[in-house]
Amino acid sequence: MFLETEVRQLVETVWLETLHLPVAPVDHEGVDDAEERQVTAYVHVAGEWNGTIALTTPGTLAARMAGSMFDIEPASVAARDVQDALGEIANMLGGNIKAMLPAPSHLSLPTVVDGADYLSGVPGSRLVARYYHTSDGQTFSIAILEKDRSVVPRLRATPTALA
Repeated sequence: MFLETEVRQLVETVWLETLHLPVAPVDHEGVDDAEERQVTAYVHVAGEWNGTIALTTPGTLAARMAGSMFDIEPASVAARDVQDALGEIANMLGGNIKAMLPAPSHLSLPTVVDGADYLSGVPGSRLVARYYHTSDGQTFSIAILEKDRSVVPRLRATPTALA
């Protein structure tokens, strides 16, 4: 799979050194995606390789991560803390994964989606790999999406189209 060993090692390093939380890889089997609240943080890579790295966690794990990162009790963590923490973790993962990809490339600022019953995606991309891990008894995933070069843009911006 796509950089599996490297991504799994990177996740372990970030969780242990930055979040001080236990982490272990797991298979998709038995993963329960049914928690009402999920948080997904995205960073996009543009350059020689174009794609997206997405971190998706249950809301309670996201609060635990933010609490650990900012030294706040999880019950006292605000929505902004969750967004900041998950955005920063996605940025760390994305920056390190970008360094393993063909250069030159640039990393976007993170985007964080937090809520229940939402559908998000990256149009024009295809899933290359998804890795599942467990931390603090909850499962989260790292997805790597690559720009699908077979998708042809439907609209091109031209000076007359923008006028």
